[in-house]
Amino acid sequence: MTAFEVFVVLVFGVYRVAGADLLFQQSLIAAVQNDGTTTYDSQRLAIAANPFLSSYHRTYAATNLAIAGVIGAKEELSDTDRANITTLIQQAIRESKAAVQINPENPANWESLAITYRNLINVAEGAADWSTASYVEAIRRDPQNPSLRLELGGIYYQLQDYQNAIRLFSQAADLKPNWPNAHYNLANAYAGNNELQRAVATYDTVLQLIEPGSKDYQKALDEQNSLKAKLGQQATKPEDQEQTGQLQPPSPLPSPNPQTEPIQLDQSSAPPAGTGTGFSDLTASPTPSPSPTP
Repeated sequence: MTAFEVFVVLVFGVYRVAGADLLFQQSLIAAVQNDGTTTYDSQRLAIAANPFLSSYHRTYAATNLAIAGVIGAKEELSDTDRANITTLIQQAIRESKAAVQINPENPANWESLAITYRNLINVAEGAADWSTASYVEAIRRDPQNPSLRLELGGIYYQLQDYQNAIRLFSQAADLKPNWPNAHYNLANAYAGNNELQRAVATYDTVLQLIEPGSKDYQKALDEQNSLKAKLGQQATKPEDQEQTGQLQPPSPLPSPNPQTEPIQLDQSSAPPAGTGTGFSDLTASPTPSPSPTP
C-alpha cells in the first residue's frame, strides 16, 4: 500500500467516525424530543458507521427496550406488534452482548446487559439467572460501586430471596455508610426475612442519616413504627412532613403482559460463556475500581 493509499484510508476512517458521532448526537436530540423513529434509525446508522464503541451499543440496547415497552403498553396488540416486541428484545440482548464483547472490562457494559435481562424477568425463561450473573460480572469489575450491589440485591429481594438481598444490601451500606437508601433497603430485607428486631435497628440508622421532618424521615418512621407494633414496642412520635421523599425500595420486577405469550430465548441469548452465577467471593473490599472506557 502506497503512502497515498494509507492517507486515503485514514481520512475515510476519520470521516466515518465523525459521521457516526454526528448521527449518535442526532439520536440523543431526537430522544429528548420523544421522536422514537429518528432515535432508533440514527443509532442504528451510527453503529453501522462505527461499530467499535460499546457506548453506542449500550444506548441502542436501551432504545430497543424502550420501544418494546411502548408497543407493549398498547391496550390491544396485533400479531405484528407481538412480533416487533420479540424482535426488539432480541436486538436489545444482541446489542448489550456486543458492548460486553467489545470491552468486557467496562462494568457499564455488564450493567447494561444485566438491566436488559432484568427487564425480561417474568417474561422470558432464564432472564433472572442471566441478569444476576451479569450484575456479578459488573461488580467484579467495579467492586467499590454500591449501586451495583443495591441493584442486584433488589432482584433477590423481589424474588423473595431475602438472605441474598440482605447480604448485598449490607455490602452496599458498608461501601457507602452515609447512604440512607442502602440502609433502607436493608431494613426492608430484614423485615421480609422476618428479622423484625434487626429491621427496627436498621431503621434507626436510616433515621439518623436523613433530615428530621422530611417525607423520607416520616416514611421510614412510619414503617419502623409498624414493625414496633408487631413486636409490642412503643412507637416513636411522628414528625411533620416537609421535604420531598427520596427513599426507594427495590423496584418491582416486570409483570407478564397478558396479551403476549412468554418470550422464548435460546442459548444464544445467554450471557457470554464463562459468566458466573454466584457471588460467594464478592466482598466489599477496598480494591480500587478500574477507570471505565468506552
